[in-house]
Amino acid sequence: MTIRSITQELEKIYPLNNQDPWDFSGFSIRVKNYHRVLLKSILLTIDVTLDSIKYAIKNDVNLIITHHPFIFNNSIKEDFKNNNYKIEIYNLCLQHGISLYSLHTNFDSDNEGTSFQVAKMFFENLQVEIESKYSASVKVDITYDQLKKNLTKKGYPIFHKLIHKTNIESFNKVIFFAGSGDYQSIYEMKDPNTVFVTSDIKWNEWILYHEEKINIIQISHKVEQAFIKKIFNVLSNLYNKENIHMLKLEI
Repeated sequence: MTIRSITQELEKIYPLNNQDPWDFSGFSIRVKNYHRVLLKSILLTIDVTLDSIKYAIKNDVNLIITHHPFIFNNSIKEDFKNNNYKIEIYNLCLQHGISLYSLHTNFDSDNEGTSFQVAKMFFENLQVEIESKYSASVKVDITYDQLKKNLTKKGYPIFHKLIHKTNIESFNKVIFFAGSGDYQSIYEMKDPNTVFVTSDIKWNEWILYHEEKINIIQISHKVEQAFIKKIFNVLSNLYNKENIHMLKLEI
């Protein structure tokens, strides 16, 4: 199997046409003749860092699949102006024949995309429902303290929260917006018996949630690492899983 053929199989499931107009899913770096270069090993992670490149070199990986695109600009030179660290990574990829490929919003928007995977990770025994293009929910009778315990147990402590109930009052629904949840969608879905879980909340959004009495919890963006396990399972049906590596980002 070649580098191009494995990515083509992924694109049958997560078409690049499904990504948002501003997104840069697909190849950030592809080696020469990538459609003929045989696949050695795959590394799955959510972002490309120098540590992930060193891991790839050490383990003879020639394709890294991430959630977030390495190049987030139509021009590599423009992208590198504000991200000098990428230059070393770029040169190492060229030197060692490593291609970089991402599944971002075309994965997020799938019915079992990032928010679905995150919800399933925290509530593996409950049915997960699709709330919107980028959100998923579980119906569960749960207090804030119980939810906090559940999130923390999985390794995602709460950074900040706005809860308009007492610690013994229950919610009946938890809605997950993996990554940076859209505040307009959250506003439209607000309900006193619903609590939202998301990341990267801006100050103006906190003001909105406070004034509108929206129950919301902020956890680390790293929760999107649920992507890794899902793509591992998908690739295991296409390729030898012994040659698929998984690397969690430690920041």
